[in-house]
Amino acid sequence: MRLVMITALIALLVGCGAGGSAPGQSTFTFDFGQGAQGWTTAFSDYPVGDEQFFQLHSGLRTLPLPLAQNSTGMVLSGINHSDDLFMLLTGHLTGLKPDQKYSFKFLVEFATNAPSGCNGVGGSPGEGVYVKVGASAMEPQSRAVAGYYAMNIDKGNQSQGGADAIVIGNIANGLTDCVNPVYTLKTLQTTQSSFSAKTDSQGTIGTIVGTDSGYEAGTTLYYTKIVVTLKPS
Repeated sequence: MRLVMITALIALLVGCGAGGSAPGQSTFTFDFGQGAQGWTTAFSDYPVGDEQFFQLHSGLRTLPLPLAQNSTGMVLSGINHSDDLFMLLTGHLTGLKPDQKYSFKFLVEFATNAPSGCNGVGGSPGEGVYVKVGASAMEPQSRAVAGYYAMNIDKGNQSQGGADAIVIGNIANGLTDCVNPVYTLKTLQTTQSSFSAKTDSQGTIGTIVGTDSGYEAGTTLYYTKIVVTLKPS
């Protein structure tokens, strides 16, 4: 009986934390229906002091109708007056090997009311907003530089990725009613040809999930789940 209980406990610990089916692989699952899970929100690529003009809002919120009202997500909302607004979540993965290069895969689930195939100011509300994921040993931050907020890592610009982030899709939800948008859940994930990043000397690495917008109007997303899988490379 004692042996069975110990075996079950080990299996539970591996499934909940950093553990995976492949040797050396680690998987971190963050369900925002259970709270913020240590992730924080940020905005970049807009003038300092223009938060009210851009109508920037973020935090843990109840999901919008017609989605389940007994669950929550991390909301990011803003109006892209700069034609370049970057809205993001940042998190940290810990307990990894120090100064180790890892290959990353992301799965991102979010609620979006951006319809597919519709026209908009500067770009489409769905296909013109690009979802990016990334990782860096340097903590990803939005910093004020010469009166303008910019990221301290290379996340690329709009449809292009950078050294620290890649594009995995857009926020178009597959619905085609351009007049009456409806929130639905959408899942995006990296392909097998993912990307790599190196941990710091403490075995920690910063991660980002966000949107880089070419649509010059309002976007409001609710992130519900993020799964990060990595292995030494």
